[in-house]
Amino acid sequence: GAVACTNNADANGGTTDGPTVTVNPPPYIDITSTSTPTGTATITANSADTFTGTVGNIGTQSASNVVNVMQVLDSSGVTSLAYFSAGTASTIGVNGSVAVSGTVPANTYPFNTAGTYRVRFCGNMNTSGVNVITEGTGQYGNNCGPTFTVTVSNALTATCSVNPTPIT
Repeated sequence: GAVACTNNADANGGTTDGPTVTVNPPPYIDITSTSTPTGTATITANSADTFTGTVGNIGTQSASNVVNVMQVLDSSGVTSLAYFSAGTASTIGVNGSVAVSGTVPANTYPFNTAGTYRVRFCGNMNTSGVNVITEGTGQYGNNCGPTFTVTVSNALTATCSVNPTPIT
């Protein structure tokens, strides 16, 4: 917030000797992802899966060309396994938000292997996991949102055989 200072150079008991100076902090961008992704919770290995979510700006300055990703993590939600594009927002205004969408394509790691994974959206991040635009000091810790659990199962297989019966 703003800081107001007055000049009381002669220490005369509170009477100010000069104008009050107000110092406002510089405007800053603070990109955040607070929504839990929505999508299919159980899929078959090698299937494509698309998720949607929201990325916003809780800073005091509008943000332009905000690159967003969908991150896939291991079942614990700790180890990053892959990033997929969730598009670029041309502008996110102060206290504004945009819808984002990301897809893990068919036959693509890690959804080509049965297991439990977590997905989440990260604002202001590219597919290498790097922040793209400058945010306010220390504002990067909230760029990624909550996770959504996805279970990938192996495809069911069936074996059929034909035993012809001789005609007599």
